[in-house]
Amino acid sequence: MKLDLKFGFRLAVPVMALVLLLGWLSGPFAGHLIKSWSIKDLDIRARLIASSLGEGVRTELETKDSTRVRRQFESIVKDERIQAVGFCDATGAVTNASADFVADFKCTQSEGEEETADNLSLPSGKHLHISRVSLAAGTDEAPKGTGQLVVVQDLAYAEARAHEAERFIQRATVFVTLALAVFILLLSETTKRLWIEGVRTGITGWSGGAAARKGDFEPIISDVRKLIAQLESERKVWNADAIRQLISGHLNESEIFVVSNREPYIHHKLADGTLELERPASGLVTALEPIVGVCNGTWIAHGSGSGDRETVDARDSVMVPPENPSFKLKRVWITAEEKEGYYNGFSNEALWPLCLLTHTRPIFRTTDWEMYRKINQRFADAVVAEAKSPNPLVLVQDYHFALVPRMIREQLPEANIITFWHIPWPNPEIFGICPWREEILDGLLGSQIIGFHTSAHVQNFLHSVQQTLESRVDLVSSRIHYRGAVSRISAYPMSIEWQSVDTARVPIVPVARQQVLKENNLPDNVKIGVGIDRLDYTKGILERLQAVERLIELYPEWRGRFTFIQVAAPSRTEINAYQDYAAEIHREVERINARFGDKVPLVILREFHHSKETVYKYYRAADICFVSSLHDGMNLVAKEFVASREDEQGVLVLSRFTGAAVSFPDALLINPYHIDACAEALARALQMHPSEQRERMAAMRRHVREHNIFRWAGHLLLDSAEVRRLSQIAANEGGSQALVFPQKRKGGA
Repeated sequence: MKLDLKFGFRLAVPVMALVLLLGWLSGPFAGHLIKSWSIKDLDIRARLIASSLGEGVRTELETKDSTRVRRQFESIVKDERIQAVGFCDATGAVTNASADFVADFKCTQSEGEEETADNLSLPSGKHLHISRVSLAAGTDEAPKGTGQLVVVQDLAYAEARAHEAERFIQRATVFVTLALAVFILLLSETTKRLWIEGVRTGITGWSGGAAARKGDFEPIISDVRKLIAQLESERKVWNADAIRQLISGHLNESEIFVVSNREPYIHHKLADGTLELERPASGLVTALEPIVGVCNGTWIAHGSGSGDRETVDARDSVMVPPENPSFKLKRVWITAEEKEGYYNGFSNEALWPLCLLTHTRPIFRTTDWEMYRKINQRFADAVVAEAKSPNPLVLVQDYHFALVPRMIREQLPEANIITFWHIPWPNPEIFGICPWREEILDGLLGSQIIGFHTSAHVQNFLHSVQQTLESRVDLVSSRIHYRGAVSRISAYPMSIEWQSVDTARVPIVPVARQQVLKENNLPDNVKIGVGIDRLDYTKGILERLQAVERLIELYPEWRGRFTFIQVAAPSRTEINAYQDYAAEIHREVERINARFGDKVPLVILREFHHSKETVYKYYRAADICFVSSLHDGMNLVAKEFVASREDEQGVLVLSRFTGAAVSFPDALLINPYHIDACAEALARALQMHPSEQRERMAAMRRHVREHNIFRWAGHLLLDSAEVRRLSQIAANEGGSQALVFPQKRKGGA
């Protein structure tokens, strides 16, 4: 194995730095301590000198220039560390001193103070220590009032001792640090080699001593094996053929049902009695139609079109799409009264504003809840009636059917049920507002898998269950144990079909631009911004229009050179909040154009139900696509715009409150509530050089191509197949406790 010390250095460097710092700081501290001890020794020596004075000398200390005292003092200073000795009498005068005594020395003595000490620095740089020792008064040998013996000693040896100790500690610190570094490097390298050997053996197969250490390595080996499987899945080219192979190979040609409120094809009866087919603009339909078509499945939805009844067979079903029938559309009928309570009421006046946090107050009515439960039961019964096997795969879509999973589970206990929640899930405090929160969570937990767009929504759901139901919630593995079953909660970021047949029918970029300019009576030199949305207050359309207006206020040179086209499909027109919102948008468009649209309209509102071809034509014609959702699950408009631009031009201005923002760091991410910042982003987009546009768009297109709708469905179906396999094992072993779900997948769509 190649020697690689990087890991060891990462461990050793912080330890070495800490030891060096402590050692380097402790050197001066130790030197200061040793010097203090040496000075105390000098003071002790001074007291010893005072006590050793002969009796004759002590009696003559106050005698001026005593010969006996001088001889004694000269004898004392022969010690090389003692520089001079003198005596200060009680009056503060020097009576006797050795030859080298400090000139003009001033005797100072406080009353009652027996000993004092000073340090003295000479001009030559020499440092001296002065000790004063009071001689006992009132004895027979010394007259009353005897003063102080002054001993002057050289500090050089004390300073030398302190410096030597400081250098020794610092040198020792360096040595210890180097030895410690070598030890850490050897230990880390040995440990790393042992771990790598153990993990490698564990991955390729247990044998010998590795098997005995299985408990040590099992967690990391399990993760590595799952990562290898995940990487193999990531490298897989996800397309329609891959989904077909997955279904035949892993799901054994299982029956597949999609349950959603919105149908992928709507038949309208015109005034002349003819039928018109509409393909509604819906992110959910865009995402799921390729999957159910590939699987030859059954789509169960609300038959909302005025001509829907005239196109179905005796079982209320019709094969779609008309030009190439590939799956069955089963229509469920709902009366106007039922729709008012189930759809307009509980779904869109209660759950929708509760989850999307757009400052619209949710409305909870008991009659709406009862109707919601009734329609959920009707859809669950439709699945059971259509199922030809006891264990179909059922994909329940969105917030309209929170109770359906449990209702199906009660009638088809072996069904493999996956629920995907397409909108955000609020935090537990906000979700706690709902009066029927326990029933909603219980209904959803009839699913083996519950999917969300982002990991943040997953965590919110886990905490909501934890605080609401008597259950065991594993926040690490994102599993919920409830009513004797286990549900896996995971993030599956949704995407779109790459290079769908719809884009092939759309004119190329230059032609699309000319068509859009002509349709909207715009001159050739105008730059175009587009917004493609349902007319919904969560999409931030009002804030978007205000940002366009602010752009012209800040950058008036774009007046007459930029037009923003908002393509808006009417939505939920029976609900007052939506009616009021649509009216407010109309007023805002008129006000902005009255202010800035004198020659070329600044804002054009195209309010109609648009086809995919129309949407893609506007994408290709646009210089900017502006997505300003105040809160959103994923928002597939951003991904559709990117997929439509084969020319790798155009700029995506994207709200960071969408799930798509996680996947698109190369977009211009904005806070839609900050109007000035949005206007600045629009100005930057209009001025962006084509080379930068190409670089950003190429990166986003690569992401959408690799993380397409088939990959999203593939991961869902793979996990579903694994759940089914493990459920069968658990059933054979006599309990659900043996169920171990697959590792969560990573990566955005």
